[in-house]
Amino acid sequence: MVVLEKPNYIIEGEGQPVFLLNGQFMPISTWEDIIEDLKRWYKVIALEFPNQGSSPTYGSYVSMMDYCKYFLEFIDYIGIPADQLIVFGLSFGANIIRMLSLKMKVKFKAIIIGGVNPIYRKAASVYSEYREIYSLIESRRIEKFAREYYSSVFSDTFIGERDGIIEVSARKLRENYEHRPEALIALIKASESFYPNMHGLEERYPCDTYVIAGTQDHYVDHSLAKHYAEIINAGFYEIDAGHAFTVENNFEFMSILHGILQKYDN
Repeated sequence: MVVLEKPNYIIEGEGQPVFLLNGQFMPISTWEDIIEDLKRWYKVIALEFPNQGSSPTYGSYVSMMDYCKYFLEFIDYIGIPADQLIVFGLSFGANIIRMLSLKMKVKFKAIIIGGVNPIYRKAASVYSEYREIYSLIESRRIEKFAREYYSSVFSDTFIGERDGIIEVSARKLRENYEHRPEALIALIKASESFYPNMHGLEERYPCDTYVIAGTQDHYVDHSLAKHYAEIINAGFYEIDAGHAFTVENNFEFMSILHGILQKYDN
């Protein structure tokens, strides 16, 4: 069931609507600098999904489909049809876009996705790593999980140049979720549900599609991301950063985003 109660969102600027979809544990505040830049030319929309940031805990949201339905309820709430939106999603947010487009047949104006594996890559995998993650969270070792998570999400270069970044990031995640581990588990279960639910679907997107990849991404091999873009006939861009390239190198990310968005300027 979709419960659209006091959604946490930002809408700034005028013009072509550009929707930013969060990575898995990203609070909406992560977009502040990017929104500040884009709002000079575009209507920029960012939405914090349930279980993210300061948004409500919905422990029942354990499928990616729940977040897709929430997105659809939200765009109906703000009165902007999907086919008017240029959407960007990072990782978790990108998978929401992929499920909306491929499984739910939602037509966007253009799709930009980052930090993604091809469906065929993981569809048949056994996610043994999730068992360990659930064990850490259920035993209240959230900071240990967070340290391991950010060590993978950030590139080695970014970690080396920012003393204490893992500790600071892990502490923030722990502080947000230690009192509501069910929110953390719900987000992770939703990610786990994605590939089995998408298994067998042909990745043919009904609109212009672009893929952005981090050259130092530990989660998604850069060469695989490039090959994936070729398979789906998408434009391909790369950033010298890790999985969280919107955080690590937001200047280069914004430059790429501007270049794509300008294709749709009236």
